[in-house]
Amino acid sequence: MPAPRTLQSLCFATALAACGQPPTPESEPVEISPTDFVVFDCGSQRAAPCAVLSAGGKQIVFGAPAGAIADLQSVDLARLDALMLFSLAAESIEGVDEIRNASWRAGRLDPLRLAGPEGVAAFAAGVDAAFQAADALAVIDAPPPGGFDAAPLAPVTGRRAGQWRAFDTGDLTIDVQAAAGGRAEYLVIYEGEALGVGACGLAVGRWPGCLGDGADHPWPLGEVFFVDRSEP
Repeated sequence: MPAPRTLQSLCFATALAACGQPPTPESEPVEISPTDFVVFDCGSQRAAPCAVLSAGGKQIVFGAPAGAIADLQSVDLARLDALMLFSLAAESIEGVDEIRNASWRAGRLDPLRLAGPEGVAAFAAGVDAAFQAADALAVIDAPPPGGFDAAPLAPVTGRRAGQWRAFDTGDLTIDVQAAAGGRAEYLVIYEGEALGVGACGLAVGRWPGCLGDGADHPWPLGEVFFVDRSEP
């Protein structure tokens, strides 16, 4: 049986179109290795931003607008490690169950880690409760590899002056910070390189400050963004 395709194998030496990007005449092959620290748009921008971050062999989706799954079809959803929400506003969460369900059916073996602003745990509980019956029927019809235990969301919450750690693999950490207006911003650190991710875009080396300083690179990015190869 062939090995499952990962984000890196999909993007390595292929056009941007293979990474969820719309093809253009100017598109050149983009090489991404498992050790690169990269971010790219999920695809066509919708009512709210959606982006994929890849670092250290992990892949994280930021934002879940409606229809996000259509733009994530090239990403190995079975190996999705976490979903980070910018807010609990409707335009930012309408795609949560699409991503949860599609990644589970694709073969995700563990509950999907979910982070976001205050209230994300209650939101996750509501999503899980709303789809329990449908999930049970899916398992009976064709059990996904992870079984029913992999279907629920796994919210990550905490409080330390409005900031807490949402993801940690040793070489890759993601901290979430509560922002004004019920929003959440993230600081991703991978092998000493820091990147802020927020609803306004990316900020190199700092929190994005979407209600203050703002992003260095606003959405949509339009290209694969290499953190360690880019200037602020």
